[in-house]
Amino acid sequence: MGVGLGNQLANLLLPGQQYVTTEKNVNATARVNWHDIEWYVGDSWKIRRNVTVNYGFRWSFLRQPFAGDNHWANFSLANWSAAEAAANPADACNGVIIPPGTSPCADAVAQLSSLGVSLPLSNGTPGPNRALVNNNNHAIAPRLGVAWDIRGDGKTAVRAGVGQFFQREPVGLLEQLAFTAPFAITATDIRTLGTPAPLTSPSVSPSGSENPRGVIPNSWQWNLSIERELTRNTALQVGYVGNSGIHLTSGIDVNAVPSADWVQTAFLSGSAFNAFRPADNFGSILQFEHNGKSDYHSLQALFRSRLSNFSTFQASYTYSHSIGNVQLDNSSGSVNSQAVTEQGAGFLDKGNTNINRPHIFVANEVFYLPKLSKQNAIVRQTIGGWELNSIVSVTSGSSVSVFSNGAGGALGSSLNSLQGSGFNQNNRPDITGVSCNSGENGRQILNPAAFSLIGYAIGTVGNAPRGYCFGPNYRNVDAQLAKNWTFKERFRVKFSLDFFNLFNHANFNGGNLETQGFNATGLLCGAAQTACTPTNNIVSAQLGNPNSISSGFGQANNVHPGREIQYTLRFSF
Repeated sequence: MGVGLGNQLANLLLPGQQYVTTEKNVNATARVNWHDIEWYVGDSWKIRRNVTVNYGFRWSFLRQPFAGDNHWANFSLANWSAAEAAANPADACNGVIIPPGTSPCADAVAQLSSLGVSLPLSNGTPGPNRALVNNNNHAIAPRLGVAWDIRGDGKTAVRAGVGQFFQREPVGLLEQLAFTAPFAITATDIRTLGTPAPLTSPSVSPSGSENPRGVIPNSWQWNLSIERELTRNTALQVGYVGNSGIHLTSGIDVNAVPSADWVQTAFLSGSAFNAFRPADNFGSILQFEHNGKSDYHSLQALFRSRLSNFSTFQASYTYSHSIGNVQLDNSSGSVNSQAVTEQGAGFLDKGNTNINRPHIFVANEVFYLPKLSKQNAIVRQTIGGWELNSIVSVTSGSSVSVFSNGAGGALGSSLNSLQGSGFNQNNRPDITGVSCNSGENGRQILNPAAFSLIGYAIGTVGNAPRGYCFGPNYRNVDAQLAKNWTFKERFRVKFSLDFFNLFNHANFNGGNLETQGFNATGLLCGAAQTACTPTNNIVSAQLGNPNSISSGFGQANNVHPGREIQYTLRFSF
């Protein structure tokens, strides 16, 4: 307000100038405590001369984290009261679960009252314990392994193993339970520089929750392999390796808009969503879950050989498939790209995971060149005795998903989202039948023609599967040429010439492909190609962009380092 001078600091000094500040009632601190108690039993039994069995189990008591000062709150939709919300929409403790024997809601009322803010709050509901989540006492993880030398001659071995493994997830995920209402409430102050005003407009929506089920992320892992000596110092091993992740960390909006209303909410934004939420006086509330599931299957082969001059060669190849319904390289529990697309329909999120690389080949060798020991000293010390080392890596690109980043209608349409769930970052377009990676060339990794919004029904889930595309392949050769000199047995000098990315191959980094966003602006709907509305929601055209091609879509924006050469002279004694 007032006369602007074009300088924000100068504007504050004008007489009567008003400005808006916001402030939390406390600087909340998460004093997280937890205890881990584990014990295990294991034994090894040599059943026969050529058969050995290892077995045992681990029993883990991974206690649920709690706040040392009991400043911990959980939201439960089952405990939320519609009658209380109608009578008192600002009641931030409606549906809030609190540690037994505490009264944080009453304490917040008293503190805010001392600051001149009137905010009536109910008492909240006591939870099962200080952690507000049930503990699990049944994390018993068995293990079994068998090694069998088939003929007892040490040349052919079969190995198999299976086991279950429990793991504590990062406790930092739960810090939000200390930063939610009633422990952190924001109020607004509209004032002049010299005259304070009473705090107003407290923000009271809960923001954090955790499913109270007492489950722990764990995995079953198993393997079966056979190894055979082909000739002296040469062996081949082939095996199957798999695992299954259970109760993995996931995140949902516990106050999500029901899918039946998505076609309406796709045209809304901000607080307008709240009228369609189950707890309609609150906004989005992140809840950490343990509904993630993953499966991994692989064929793994390893060949290794050693020559008479101690030169070695080793090569490994893995053909694998990783599928799941959550990201496996992100344990943050994000409700954006990792969010459940539609609660109760987990199959919609099942697909290739973002760590899925079907083909991985790695080979390395250490080759000692002739020492020329019969030559004169100058030849031996200059030309003889060099060694050549190299590492060759060839891998498939990892799986990526294609999402839109919001949406926009033409001709005055209020369209804000393709899906209408309240989160735009996980909305997917439709596929056209064109291969996602067809025509890959240079930095253009994904084919934009593989996707389209023409015919898409706003308010529904696009049919592009998660992990539908693959990022850029990786091919790299590192090499080293080295020479050693030894003096008086104690002193050693090594010179090496190291090449990284020897052939200067352009290995593009695909980490940005999943975050670029598929263009969903300028949409028109219906046979007449008019403005999209809740009753006219079938996309029929896209202004200025008929093929839904975003600028730079599917292109890698950076590349791994090119060829590097390093010279090293090392003296050791």
